[in-house]
Amino acid sequence: MTGANGVVGRQVRNLLLQESTAITAVTRGPGSAALPDGVQAVIGDLLRPQRIEAAQEGGEALQISPRATGPGPGELLRLAVRRAYSVWCCCRPPPWNSAGEDRFATQFEHAEGLVSSSDLDRTVLCLADFAAIALAWAPQIRSGDVVRGAYGQAATFPIHETDIEAVAARALRGSVPSGPIHTLTGPQSLDQVEKVHLIGAALGRALSFQELPPEHIRQGMLAPGLPEEVPDRLLGSLADYAHRPGPTTSAVEDQLGRPARTFADRACDNAPTFGGGSAADLHDAALTSHKTGSPPMNLTLWIAAGLLTAVALAGGVSKTFIPKARLAAQHGGEWTQDASAGFIKTLGVLELLAAVGLILPAVLDIAPVMVPVTAACWIALMVGAMITHGRLGQSKLVLLNTVYLALSVFITWGRFGPWSFGS
Repeated sequence: MTGANGVVGRQVRNLLLQESTAITAVTRGPGSAALPDGVQAVIGDLLRPQRIEAAQEGGEALQISPRATGPGPGELLRLAVRRAYSVWCCCRPPPWNSAGEDRFATQFEHAEGLVSSSDLDRTVLCLADFAAIALAWAPQIRSGDVVRGAYGQAATFPIHETDIEAVAARALRGSVPSGPIHTLTGPQSLDQVEKVHLIGAALGRALSFQELPPEHIRQGMLAPGLPEEVPDRLLGSLADYAHRPGPTTSAVEDQLGRPARTFADRACDNAPTFGGGSAADLHDAALTSHKTGSPPMNLTLWIAAGLLTAVALAGGVSKTFIPKARLAAQHGGEWTQDASAGFIKTLGVLELLAAVGLILPAVLDIAPVMVPVTAACWIALMVGAMITHGRLGQSKLVLLNTVYLALSVFITWGRFGPWSFGS
């Protein structure tokens, strides 16, 4: 499986485990620690799938999620030709491929085309709107009765995640007909105003939706430090849906033999989250962070990365451009007296690279795994700094380096683990 710790992937994984199905999950790093017993973790870069070829031996089904595999699903399919009979590809359904940011639509279309043109006995599942995206409104609902957003009349077809999981598990078992693209939607089309009212009904409260200009909402989302792609993608999708409401399909009922679960069901399931929240529901909200951009843990990780970036930038600039004599005369710079000028400048350049690696890969969505890799490297750098300042008896600087060390450990754990960018 790819994306085995994702919002949907982890539930598909759990459903298969209940049936004693052997599962191999591909992960970029120590995030395998978050996998349950019974799941074999294979550490490998999905952009270099040849590295995980041995792990695919004996496999019967391969799940591909474009957001987890990036541009590399073609090679994964090549590796699976001899040993896979069912492929799950989570894409945008054809009527809405233009929704949102163009590069995401292109990414999904690319994966969908590769799966459809392969020699595999493939099953392609397409969906667009997760009902759980409404969890982004939880902070507003907990603090008042008004939900503020853009494009109130944007109508979507929200699907309950348990329906996606159930159909996906059937697809991986080979129980869903191969060949055609199965578009999964909820049972009814709802605009944002209607969704807010249904959440209010689940809470026993009268909630209302206040429409604000899209740019106002965008600036509000950027204020905490979120990358521009998050509001641009979400608002772009809503703008499309406002002009072209999406139809519904009967695919879920056809495959499961029961009606698809409603948005009202999802609202009831998450009533504790909207009203204050249990630990389990708040964890669900955090795992939805890459789609909603608002749950607290993801935001906390972005803030931590931003703080560490500022520290790395300041240290890198001073070591690279300030002469050694001036550094040695500053408090905390005494260590430079016994270091060569070349070593100091090299250290400065490394810190400047760290400043770039902690933020830019995630913002540009280019090899975002470099964020936790950079944080892990910063751990080693801080250990060295603590030893150096400790030998000089500079206890305050040791304490400060300990704080930076804790931030880098937190980022490494979060971005390699449950809040990784590939989840």
